[in-house]
Amino acid sequence: MTTQESDIVSQIQEAEEKAAAIVRRAEEERRRLVAAAEEQATVLLQATRAEVRQACEGIIARAKADAAELESRARAEATEQAEKAASIPPAREEEAIKLVVERFFEKWR
Repeated sequence: MTTQESDIVSQIQEAEEKAAAIVRRAEEERRRLVAAAEEQATVLLQATRAEVRQACEGIIARAKADAAELESRARAEATEQAEKAASIPPAREEEAIKLVVERFFEKWR
C-alpha cells in the first residue's frame, strides 16, 4: 500500500470515528430530550389530574348545595301543605289530601 493509499485509509477511518462520535452524541441528546419530554408530560398530566379533581370536587359541592336547597324547599312546601290540610274540615279531608299531593307533585316535576 502506498503512502497516499495509507493516508486515504487513515482519513476514512478518522471520518468514520468522527461520524460514530457524532452519532453517539446525537443518540445521547435524543435520550436526554426524550427523558425531558417524558418528565414534562408527567408534570402536565399530574397538573391536569389535579385540575380535573378540583373541578369535580367543585361540581359535587355545588350539586350537594343545590340538593340541600331543593330538599329545604320541598320540606317547606310539604309543611305548608300539611298545615293547610290540617285546617280543612274532616269531611273534606280525603279530597284535600289528594289535591295537595297532586299539586305538590306537579310543582316538583
